[in-house]
Amino acid sequence: VAESAKAVSLNPGVFTGFTFGEAGTPTSSFDFNVGEGGANLKVTDVGFAGDIFQVYNFGTVIGSTSSVSPNPDLFTANAAEAFNHPLFRSGSFSLSEGNQSITLTPTVTPFGGGGSGFIQVPEPLTILGSMAAIGIGAFLKREYSRKNKLVK
Repeated sequence: VAESAKAVSLNPGVFTGFTFGEAGTPTSSFDFNVGEGGANLKVTDVGFAGDIFQVYNFGTVIGSTSSVSPNPDLFTANAAEAFNHPLFRSGSFSLSEGNQSITLTPTVTPFGGGGSGFIQVPEPLTILGSMAAIGIGAFLKREYSRKNKLVK
């Protein structure tokens, strides 16, 4: 009898590790809330490059990590390095504001199944900071355009 999956909390801005079994076996759920403006969820394979994950939110598929050829000669345990490396399978998924319940199901496990990956949601201040930077940039552009019209 399979054990029921337990919910795992995510710390915003930090890659949180997870383990998985054979292809087709879902991970525990990652339950969290996304604030105003939404967020981008990051998922990456670590270890040997090659595992692909189907990503679900409340049981609905929201996407899959990238598809690249498995590479038994390429290894890292660093989530940020793997996420930014073109030969590791990773993905970024848009989430809207509100409660989320993310599960990951490995669909390809070329090295015999079982392994690890990482998942991350941004810090709320990162989202707010990005929105503030966009607002300040728009304001400065508008002021620059207004001053250039006055000079002409």
